[in-house]
Amino acid sequence: MKRLLNKVGPIIHKYFKLFSIKGIEIHVHWSALVILLILAIIGAVRDPSLFIVYTGLLLIIFVHEMGHAYVARWLGYSCYRVTINFIFGKCWAQPPETLYERALFAWGGVMFQCLLFLPAIVLIQFPLFNASRYSTALLATFSYLNGIWIAFNLAPTRRLDGGTAWKLVPILYEFKVKPYFNSKQRAKKKPKHLTLVSTDENEKKES
Repeated sequence: MKRLLNKVGPIIHKYFKLFSIKGIEIHVHWSALVILLILAIIGAVRDPSLFIVYTGLLLIIFVHEMGHAYVARWLGYSCYRVTINFIFGKCWAQPPETLYERALFAWGGVMFQCLLFLPAIVLIQFPLFNASRYSTALLATFSYLNGIWIAFNLAPTRRLDGGTAWKLVPILYEFKVKPYFNSKQRAKKKPKHLTLVSTDENEKKES
């Protein structure tokens, strides 16, 4: 049994390197490629809509992980690999040191997803871009399915980005919003009223 597991293990965890972007290697798990192949065969025989939707989903995962990679590099940390499985991905980067940086890193994936979501949710409203069911399937993936994926990733649980991302809110309030309002309140406080006495009145009092 041990020998079988030793032989099967490397196959189960097999990834294929597709390309590199600025030193970041992009690897895809064999299961995602098998699903793509099966859906491509089904699409060639019948309807390619499922193939288009699943390809769009993998692109969403890719964009999400590249968002993490971009923020990691922006914060000054190294990032060397992005892996994509059949329904999720992972960004292999140097762990950020502070909670603030970890929260920014967590937001990076969702923010990059919005780069697909916002134009897609607008374009899908126009009949010109819904001329075929294939373009509609792709736009629906980048808009509606992507929106669901964003909401899912932002769920405040430990295993998802939302578990860390929402911690940015109290940090920003403490260090940005609160000092701003405190400075406004200090500016509104009026100085004590000073009564000025003319020199003529002083001379009269002395005489």
